[in-house]
Amino acid sequence: ESMCFLYSIFIATVTVLITLFITINAIKDVFLHNTNNKIVLISFLNLILPETVLAILLLIFFTTFNIPIGMLTLLIGHILLAIGYVLPLLLQKYLDINKLYFIAAYDLGASKEYVWQTIAKPLLKPTIIACAFLGFILSFDDYVFSFFCSCGTHPQVTLNFQLHLYLHSIIHP
Repeated sequence: ESMCFLYSIFIATVTVLITLFITINAIKDVFLHNTNNKIVLISFLNLILPETVLAILLLIFFTTFNIPIGMLTLLIGHILLAIGYVLPLLLQKYLDINKLYFIAAYDLGASKEYVWQTIAKPLLKPTIIACAFLGFILSFDDYVFSFFCSCGTHPQVTLNFQLHLYLHSIIHP
């Protein structure tokens, strides 16, 4: 069970790192190119589809394209779940930033990239940290994606999947 705990920590940590990389770059794309219409649609995928339906759709996708079920598919499922929560939070925080900061920097001759690095990104840092914790908790605690995207085929299973297997073996209705 301690290996399941460590495996869950590993999956959650990798999920957070990849999710933050994707979402921060998506927000940067919104900042540099004003592409927030496309990104808003993607970010509400978890609100449109229930988690179980999304996990089943992922399982169908993986089996259709003969992608072996295991750690990679588990990570993809957890990342998809985390992006659905992290991206709207970061996007809303970015939209709430007072744009006068950016205008003042542009008036002083700053480039868009410089404004992103020195003004926008530091203002987003507290939200990025909060989103990292949220993504970690979502990934560590999620059972549905762990069940459908790994199916216990990998030698290691997440802690919540192991607890389910344990409870299933001792409780007979």
